[in-house]
Amino acid sequence: MSNPLVSIIMPCYNRANKISNAIESILNQIYLNWELIVVDDGSSDNTKLVVSKFLCDKRIQYVELDKNYGVSKARNEGLKRSKGDYISFLDSDDEWINYHLDNTMKVLLHEKLSISLSLWRVDTMGKLQEIDKINNGVAYFNEVIEELNPRVGKGYYVFKKGIFEYSAIEYFYFYHINTLVFKKSLLKDNMAFDEALYNCEDSDLILRLISGNELVFIKNYHSIYHQSDDGIYSFIDHASFDIDTINNLDKGCVEKIVRIEINKIHAKFKVLQFFNYENSIMSYNKFEELILDYISKKYVFISYICSVHLKVYCISYLEKAIQYCNCMDEKLFLLNLLKEYKMRKFLMNIDSSHMNHW
Repeated sequence: MSNPLVSIIMPCYNRANKISNAIESILNQIYLNWELIVVDDGSSDNTKLVVSKFLCDKRIQYVELDKNYGVSKARNEGLKRSKGDYISFLDSDDEWINYHLDNTMKVLLHEKLSISLSLWRVDTMGKLQEIDKINNGVAYFNEVIEELNPRVGKGYYVFKKGIFEYSAIEYFYFYHINTLVFKKSLLKDNMAFDEALYNCEDSDLILRLISGNELVFIKNYHSIYHQSDDGIYSFIDHASFDIDTINNLDKGCVEKIVRIEINKIHAKFKVLQFFNYENSIMSYNKFEELILDYISKKYVFISYICSVHLKVYCISYLEKAIQYCNCMDEKLFLLNLLKEYKMRKFLMNIDSSHMNHW
């Protein structure tokens, strides 16, 4: 098929003031053979009215859920209704560049592969930044290319081995749900979005998809991610947030961060079951060691931020960090810290230089 149908799934919740831009960016796509399934996850604003103005285009359908279930449920409902040979996603407050589907489908069909990702730009209060230019991302990206040695195409890379492990342990963290395009036939039993996850549901699906498949990664910017004022991380300013500002957080922020981080840990545990020996460049034992090390460090971080308002949880999270720690020097440091905490009955302030080690 030279022009296969692409199903685009767009979940939304109270996005009457933003969803038009997202839909317009789909209407502006060079690639024309698509269907858009807008799944309204129980909005209480005028989202339905805004979307209805676009329904004159027969490629667009609107699905209204009876209450707010969460983004995973909404995306799964869209998947159930999809008719395309390929699946893609766009969040209702973000945008695609007009060549996204056209470029992606040309590469996928040329390479006869089933899954593609690409780069994106981040909009922070009107300032656009390229994701690979943030925090020394270019060197970070190039290091992975050198390590995994993918096949190089014209403007893209084809990864066969190692990309799952490198993505799971965040050596390669350039995947976003808005740039994902894949063959619907890849969805097997239990391959839809995990509705039990509060966050990380998108990376969870992506990692499961790439665990046993070759991946085309397009080295071009295909979407714009708008840092939303109602997104999951909207309660903190990422630009000014670092380990030294923990004491400035209120209890509500701390509780939200803990919830998000705990979900990240649960998602990391899940990736262990999708390790694929045939596509791996490391042993399962090494992969497990790296994942558990990640989890240990997350628990150290959670223990630290709880020192502000949730001191009662500090010791239990630190004990979990010790449980999953593989490095003996780090484990001894944490054991000494735990001993001190138990003696004092609560978590004292730690020198942030210690935290930066994690």
